[in-house]
Amino acid sequence: MLVIPLTTTVITYAGTFFNVAVIILLRDPAFFNVREGEIGRVTNDIIFYSQLTQILFTLAAGYLYDILGRRVTVVATMLPGALIVMLVPTVAPSILLLIVIRIFSSFGIWTLGCHPFINDYVSKETRGRAVAIQAAGFILGDLLTFAVMLNLTRDMSPYGRFQTYGLSLILLTVLFAALIKEPTDRQVTREQHPLDRARELSRQMWELCKSDVLYPICLLGSMSARIIMFLFSTFMMLYVTSEIPDQHLAETVIQKVNIVAVLATLLIVVPAGKMADRLTARMLIPFAFTLTSVALVLFQFLPPLSRYASSTASIVPLVAIVSLIMTGSVFAATCIESLYAKNLPKDIRGVMNGLQSFAGALGGLWFTKLGGYVYDVYGPRSPFLLVAMVNIVFVVFVLWNGLSGNFRH
Repeated sequence: MLVIPLTTTVITYAGTFFNVAVIILLRDPAFFNVREGEIGRVTNDIIFYSQLTQILFTLAAGYLYDILGRRVTVVATMLPGALIVMLVPTVAPSILLLIVIRIFSSFGIWTLGCHPFINDYVSKETRGRAVAIQAAGFILGDLLTFAVMLNLTRDMSPYGRFQTYGLSLILLTVLFAALIKEPTDRQVTREQHPLDRARELSRQMWELCKSDVLYPICLLGSMSARIIMFLFSTFMMLYVTSEIPDQHLAETVIQKVNIVAVLATLLIVVPAGKMADRLTARMLIPFAFTLTSVALVLFQFLPPLSRYASSTASIVPLVAIVSLIMTGSVFAATCIESLYAKNLPKDIRGVMNGLQSFAGALGGLWFTKLGGYVYDVYGPRSPFLLVAMVNIVFVVFVLWNGLSGNFRH
């Protein structure tokens, strides 16, 4: 069971730490020296091409889980990335090489993103609570990033910061190798050629997705949930650094806001899992995404950050809104993940989780481009409003299917 929250902890930590550290490095005159008017476009170009590659890889990772097994797939993709990420400062000022490193260092994280461990280790009746435990991993990943690693590496050079980051990922890979166990009910036909097996898995995946609107809803919900993750890991940092020129002060504000918001979110993780097990998804999902949308709209009405960034007590409005956004997004992700996990056939768990990760990457792909554009053209808060609009469209889609009788879960 420990491996389930560990996966989301590592996904969040690896992605968030990299994004924060790279944004700082991009602004550093001694390395990339990217101007303020271009920082949104450059940052989102890096994420865009990474996501483009992820779309191609995540489906393959799902097949690898079902064909090669769990432990081999995770270790073989994580370890090279942990080594490559240490090279980030050495490629400055080449944005192209930074994109290449970002892509190759992310294979292990993408693999974790489509893991089938909940279906492997948890009974169907309690998968909602298991998803809540998994969601707690996202929160722990934020704490590891903002409360531990950014403080630990604050006074290090960029070289020391990324070397420490890479070494931490190596240690986490070793921990995965020790914890991952192959499921006892996993069936692999040894005589079957891998390509034949892949074709059969693809056919089963297609038939399953056509059989019930539940699967399109979960895939679209995964897109929305992934967009919110990108919003926090990238655009929140861009927003703060755009309003606070002092990079150290901006980093301190980000840490304070995220630590308090994460601790507040911990309060709803267990209740969200229990509700996902007991209540109907057709009501919970619209409620969770609507709550997030309301908080994202309220974000637009906060006063300029420069007015209250100097003291902990004066950033309470920002902390409250961010806490509400994170609470709603964790609740929404828990509902989607729980519904999806409860309805996956055991023979194609890896492939279906790969498809879900593919959907999330697809959502991240268009959002990084469009979000970067609206950031540069309409201002640092505009991506938050864009996400609210996307959530509302998704809520309407779920409610329409629920009222028409297509979605009964």
